[in-house]
Amino acid sequence: MKVTYRKALAIFIGLVLLLFVVPSLINLVRLAKEYQQGPSVEAAMNSYAISRDEMHGLYYKFVYEDKDAEGNTRYHFISTGGENVPKVVVCKFLWFDRWSFIMLPSRTPAGWQYRNDNKEEWKQAFIAWIKSPNYDGRNLAPNYEVYVPRESQKAPSSNDVSSSN
Repeated sequence: MKVTYRKALAIFIGLVLLLFVVPSLINLVRLAKEYQQGPSVEAAMNSYAISRDEMHGLYYKFVYEDKDAEGNTRYHFISTGGENVPKVVVCKFLWFDRWSFIMLPSRTPAGWQYRNDNKEEWKQAFIAWIKSPNYDGRNLAPNYEVYVPRESQKAPSSNDVSSSN
């Protein structure tokens, strides 16, 4: 059996289609279905934007939904433990994976992405809560421990020192 150049080329093109094009089309169909379904409050609640605060005891409840200037869906949450720390999560759709090579390579997969949209407002409310008398002393992320009011160490007074005779 003699393999001609045309047969080899046809086999090569078939393999390329099978290995690269078909999976890409299947992924595109999956992304189109995901895009059509739209973002969800449940997915926002399970996103890293919300779950990273749960490590420090901040739990949120959904308040309302709106759109930003670009037309992206935004979900508004408020913390439930008396802290009154607001969190706004914006939903954006990525059609293609994104790669970052800042320190270590990292990949953001295609699909709905949920990101914190009010970082400055959140930080101000969080710091105000930490400095308030309602702060309960729970463990915080290291970058927020600097805001915890520390009771000043009192030097012992002369009345506290007992003299021995």
